[in-house]
Amino acid sequence: MRQNRAAMHRFRSSRSQVSSNLAKFDHFVQNP
Repeated sequence: MRQNRAAMHRFRSSRSQVSSNLAKFDHFVQNP
């Protein structure tokens, strides 16, 4: 259970990083 929780946390943090990178890319595309 503990390992599963750690994996879930890693998955969430990587997802938030991806979404922030997408937001930066979107901002860059809209404001060249």
